[in-house]
Amino acid sequence: MGKPRSAAQARRLAAAREAALAQLVPGLAHEIRGPLTTISGLSQVLARTPELPLDAREALALMPGQVERADALLRNLVAFARGPRAEEDLPLSLHEALGRALELTAYPLRASAIEIESELAPELPLVAADPEELLQVALAVLLAAIEATRASGTKGPIRIVTKALPGRVAELTVSLPVPGPSLTAGGLRAGVEMASLLGGRLEATAEPALVVRLPGWTDLPAPRPNRRRGK
Repeated sequence: MGKPRSAAQARRLAAAREAALAQLVPGLAHEIRGPLTTISGLSQVLARTPELPLDAREALALMPGQVERADALLRNLVAFARGPRAEEDLPLSLHEALGRALELTAYPLRASAIEIESELAPELPLVAADPEELLQVALAVLLAAIEATRASGTKGPIRIVTKALPGRVAELTVSLPVPGPSLTAGGLRAGVEMASLLGGRLEATAEPALVVRLPGWTDLPAPRPNRRRGK
């Protein structure tokens, strides 16, 4: 029988893996972009080749757009792996962070045939954050919802709702088919900690749902504390 690891050891190993990924992912993305660029260029040339059947040329004309989508996913992945770099908060859209998180979780959603329903507030306060920190919160909530939906044996839907609350607070609610994982579990714990560092909260409700509330941007934001992710 192996010797159990202490909590401190587990944290050090997790930090080491995180640092390794931060170094590995950009290089891997660079290697993937090379073939993608070639595919995009060749498909554009072939799409203008009159000798090919029309349906083949139409299919080839779609490929550059799909390559651009793959490249956008790579950019999001690289940015997330590198972690927060900003020294001050910016006024950011929670909807944009949510959109990036949905792009990054497109494969598990599609692979499990999980449906997404959304009701987004037309006017949501901007929040004071670093882009990657805000992405981490949105991604933690979505991944937890996906895992809970898979565990329930259903196809969802996962319902996403945003609201503007009094006092310039942006709220994100992600519904779950069954009670979700503990807020102290893995990535969700990181999301709870990040939401707290951004001045907000990530909570589980009885619905069941995961709810994020973040304070809106003000014209005179408070000085940003040093809150790099712990190593």
